[in-house]
Amino acid sequence: MFRCKEMFSALALVAPFVLGVVGGLGTVAVSMSPSSAMARSFAPDLCIATGVDTGNGRGGCVYAGPNAPVFDGEVCWNGDVATVKGTAPCVDGSRVYFLRNGEVVDPDLNIVAAYAVVPDACKFMSCVPSSFESQGLPDDLACCGDNGCVPSVGGSCPEGEPTWCTQLEKTDDGLICHQD
Repeated sequence: MFRCKEMFSALALVAPFVLGVVGGLGTVAVSMSPSSAMARSFAPDLCIATGVDTGNGRGGCVYAGPNAPVFDGEVCWNGDVATVKGTAPCVDGSRVYFLRNGEVVDPDLNIVAAYAVVPDACKFMSCVPSSFESQGLPDDLACCGDNGCVPSVGGSCPEGEPTWCTQLEKTDDGLICHQD
């Protein structure tokens, strides 16, 4: 019996490192070094946690299409400007946030343009390839909902959800989205 308890104790010690039994084939041990572990931020999302629709985006982020650049890191947000966090804590009343989509627009000051990605408008409305003759509306947002799609008003959607269109055109038949 004593020998069984020792084996049980040894198993209890290595249990945290065992993934489990797969189809009765045995166990797999996992060993991760710090260099092989992927970093994951537990900071709140900048586009969600800093507010709702602000007229041209969500929270500290401006609306962008599905092909927006991926930043996938932490930024410091002071309520107006996002900067690359780096290894030091945020300063001057800034708070740390996670940012999925964005890009560094001023490398000297580490300023980041933050993007709130919205769905492609072509999922909700008629889309055609871009042409030079089309006269697009000034912004790239269409507000789509249960009642169809309408142009955004000053970059915000009073009704429906914001969607991205490369060039939005108002025609006699309604809205047409011209995509690249």
